[in-house]
Amino acid sequence: MLMVTFVIGNQDLVVDVNISKEGDASYGSVFYMVYPRYVGYKNVEKLRGETDISCSIVDSRANDTSVTLAKDEAAVSCLFGNPMSNDTEVQFRLFMIVPVTVANDDKSMMLNMHVSTLSEETDPSNNNQTITINLRHNLEAALTAISAQETIYIGKSKTLPNMQNIYELYNKGPSSLQSARISISFPQIQNPEKAILYLNKTQVKCGTTCEVTCSLTDDNITPEIYSYVKGRLVSRTPKPTQPLTELEKMDCKQEKCSIFNCMVTGIQPKTSAVIYMHHVVDKDIESFMKDGKSIKLLSTAFVWINKTNLISNQTEFSQQLITTISKRTAVRKELPWWIILVSVLGGILLIALIILLLWKCGFFKRKTRDELEKRLMSATVSKGNGNNVKKRDSYTDSEGGIIDNEMPVANEKEKF
Repeated sequence: MLMVTFVIGNQDLVVDVNISKEGDASYGSVFYMVYPRYVGYKNVEKLRGETDISCSIVDSRANDTSVTLAKDEAAVSCLFGNPMSNDTEVQFRLFMIVPVTVANDDKSMMLNMHVSTLSEETDPSNNNQTITINLRHNLEAALTAISAQETIYIGKSKTLPNMQNIYELYNKGPSSLQSARISISFPQIQNPEKAILYLNKTQVKCGTTCEVTCSLTDDNITPEIYSYVKGRLVSRTPKPTQPLTELEKMDCKQEKCSIFNCMVTGIQPKTSAVIYMHHVVDKDIESFMKDGKSIKLLSTAFVWINKTNLISNQTEFSQQLITTISKRTAVRKELPWWIILVSVLGGILLIALIILLLWKCGFFKRKTRDELEKRLMSATVSKGNGNNVKKRDSYTDSEGGIIDNEMPVANEKEKF
């Protein structure tokens, strides 16, 4: 009996067969291999020999062969020599498919092989062979956790958005994840009269072959909790008939919180199991905010994967989620950039128009020195004989100088 190890999901199961013959030629030679029914026959490849190899699956309902099959067994038969010459041998390779859905409880499987011929054999005892294959699963898994609302703001609204945490256990393969336990600790705040932060609904989604059973580990009196699996309501906690338990658990890393447990089986490669946790947040949670500061709600999740017949680098995972409850502060709304740009361009255009208007009116036109002197002389002629009062006029010329005009006082003879 041979014993080998096979890792499920990596590749096909390959069985190499070598049949040798001594003596006279044989006729009607057939090779049989019996295997578990969950294994499938794929194809055959000839490696060596004079004759062709043809294989087919034995029909268990119309079995006319010498092989006896149990309910959980199947068989393949291969014709390899008709006739098979004396002192020759034949070699071929069988490719078998082992599904990734094989349970971890199947630690091994048996391959029973037998060769028969229509010719008479001198020693048929060596026509049987059995191989024991130890099965191992190989997979890589990952746990992720996200919060739908990382921060919940308390404002003027009477209602607050629910706190929703999402946890995903993903199987990267190549083997099927047979079973895993998921444990989620969640915060709670309530007093005997009212629940302020409480778990209201859980929902689990996974593939068609996945099975989930969940339970709540909680000795406290809380509001009703509804649990859904694949869209179907599977459980509901009783409606409280007594005052609620006084609870103020916000940090489930440091405190012992209520726990939601799930046992998940049959997560196929490239699929996942997702758990949604819906929490209701009441506006009265503001009373727990000391000095108006924000409060943080911490949830934790742990996963343990069944190690039976498993080859994996990591079988335990943990994640933490933090949701912040904070007061909403007035936020100054910034103007869009295009409004600022249009305003600046409009101001520049207005200044340009004003400058143009002043220029048209001659505001920027300066008087020349000759013009100022002519105006000064004309003013002197017109006022020289009119009075004897000493006057002093001054003008500023175009070059920044000052032109003084001092009228002399008339003498006594000029007066009379």
